[in-house]
Amino acid sequence: TDESGNSYNLTASGSVRPTQQTVGGRTVVRFDGTDDRLDQTSIGSKFSTVGEANFWTIGRPDTTNVPLGNRNLWYLSRVTHGSVRLSPAQSSITPGRCRFGGSRVDSDSTDNDDSGTLINTNSTVILHTKFDFSNSDKFLYTNGVVDVSDTTFASAGNTASENLSLFRLGASALAAGGTPTNWFSGDIEMQIVSSGSLTLSEIQKVEGYI
Repeated sequence: TDESGNSYNLTASGSVRPTQQTVGGRTVVRFDGTDDRLDQTSIGSKFSTVGEANFWTIGRPDTTNVPLGNRNLWYLSRVTHGSVRLSPAQSSITPGRCRFGGSRVDSDSTDNDDSGTLINTNSTVILHTKFDFSNSDKFLYTNGVVDVSDTTFASAGNTASENLSLFRLGASALAAGGTPTNWFSGDIEMQIVSSGSLTLSEIQKVEGYI
């Protein structure tokens, strides 16, 4: 449920709907690593003309049901504007690393970086990804500490030219209706999405909230 009041609720139905669980007194959404995902099909337009976007994810990867390959925490279709993937299993990403990246426009190559910090499975992690499109920068903060700083991300600008029709938690897909893949196995406690530039004070307020 979108707690901002803007009604950008994530939805799923039937067998692909993740379950709600309580862990340590906190409510989480549990993804089975097989077919669970949550979709939002109207928020993508918020990122078509912005100079900056921020994403916070509080998640807990699970080792009891680990699929091989990449596991998407979130994905904004298509590759434009980015995604965050965890990989505690064998894949193109070093086991235990977080890969984040994407592109801005069709002519840009996909630009990915891997975290320096190993993500412990069965432990809660706070990942903050910041895409500064205006200045060609992207950053990854792991548990509040700068993990990756990439100052050569994509081409500078504040518009996107790819399909932004789908925001997804728990898997990836090239577009709404596309075949999901990269299933996430574990819990997601909170996802915060912000389009537009944030001041340091505003970022600190978010950090204090979570």
